Order: sequence, then C-alpha cells, then structure tokens
Amino acid sequence: MARSIWIIALLVVPTFAFAHSGGIDSRGGHRCFTDCENQGYRDGQYHFHPNLMGSRQLKSYTRLRGAVCNRVLRRFSDNQVMLARVQERVEGRFGFRCGGKTTYTRDAAGNKTVNADRRKRKRGFDIIRTRRSAQGVQVTKVIDGDTIEVREKDRTMQTVRLIGIDTPEVSAYGKKAQCYGKEASLYLKRLLARKNVELIAQPGDNRDKYGRLLRYVHLSGGDIGLWMLNLGYARYYPWFEHPRMKEYKAAEIEAQRNGRGLWVEC
Repeated sequence: MARSIWIIALLVVPTFAFAHSGGIDSRGGHRCFTDCENQGYRDGQYHFHPNLMGSRQLKSYTRLRGAVCNRVLRRFSDNQVMLARVQERVEGRFGFRCGGKTTYTRDAAGNKTVNADRRKRKRGFDIIRTRRSAQGVQVTKVIDGDTIEVREKDRTMQTVRLIGIDTPEVSAYGKKAQCYGKEASLYLKRLLARKNVELIAQPGDNRDKYGRLLRYVHLSGGDIGLWMLNLGYARYYPWFEHPRMKEYKAAEIEAQRNGRGLWVEC
C-alpha cells in the first residue's frame, strides 16, 4: 500500500520544479519546445538527456530511473493494465519508460488486454550502443574549440576534428581571432585537458581533407559536440551528413533562442 502511495505521489506532483525554457537543469533534463513530435515527445514534455549529462548528473539520473522502475515493476508486474497506465504516467513525467512499450488489444469478448512490446524505442542515438563501440584515449592538447590532439593506446598521436560543429577561429598564423573563438577554445581546454575521452566513429568518412580523424567525442557518457552547441560555444556544421544532424541542429536553435554564448556576444 505504501509503495502504491509513493508511486502515485511521484507521478502527480507538478513538474514545474524541474522544468525550464532552455538548456538542461541540475538533473540533466528539460521540457521540449522544438520539433517535439519528430523526437517522440509532446510539446512541453519534460525529459532527460543522458548524452548531455556530466558524470554526476548521469549517476543521479541512473539512480532515479532505477528507483522509479524497480518500484513500478515490482508493484504492477502482475497487473498489466495498471502497469501500462503507470508506464504512460512515468513517460509523461520523466521521458523514459520502465521496460518495453505496452500495446493494447481486445480478446474475443471485447475486453481490453495488454501486450508488452519489448522492442526499444529509439530517440536520437543509442547511447549504450555507441559507448560500447567507443575508443578510449587521452587528450594531450586542445587546439581550438572543435579540434583536439589525443594519445591512443599504442602511444601514437592523432588530431581529432569533432563531428558536426564549427567554433570561431582562434588567432593563428597571422590570422585575426574571430568573435568568441578564445572563449570556445578555453572552455574546451578546461573541459578536456588531460582527460580520458571516448572517440566514436560515424558511418562514412573517417578523415577530413587535412587528415584529421572525424569523431564524436564523449566525456563520462556526454556528447561534447552537442554540449558545445547547447551552451553556445559552437555553431552547427551543415556541410556533410552524419547520424546526429537533427539533434545538433535542434541544440543550436535552442542556444540561439535562449541567447547563449556566441549568439549574444557576436
């Protein structure tokens, strides 16, 4: 009984404490206001972004999801109709589901029954899958806001260009620095210098015309390129296709609308 009361209270408490108009909050989530239907959300629905979280946020999110889902599944596993209802409330409240997607059918007598669909719902890219295929390396140098140098496990050095973003240029080779180039480079240095990161390849081109590796860069499970766009340190780079284009473009639009970083200063 107490377990049911806890779940009901959790699901009916208003979400205003966690919601905001842009960026992600301390829990690693926010409400959707841009291109929501195509991303699988309702307008204004609160949801989490594990790929944008830092390590502390990711641990908090994992604990929250585990606590909610363990209680929901333990309490309602023997009542599929109630489980389906609670699943919908959990998804509306937090933007994740506990277990598979639930679908309804009707039996010969016309009574409503439930079929559990165990297929995963895809929203953006599959973080777990991409992390498993990632390559762990150490950042030895941050060249600018979208380019780093790394040392691989075999001790060879590689220059890596972050996929899908473009940051303002810093002063080099007699060229004048562009607006917000120094800030973007300094932020990436503070974020990645001497850190171990994961490099994730995209389908297709492996290197650019300068011989640099083209990679998504993850730190503690968070997509650094998406992070830079969301905070206004970078612009979306539209000149070649990659799997996260839609998500990156949405992050740039959100940064513009909320006046972050270069969208204000430049």
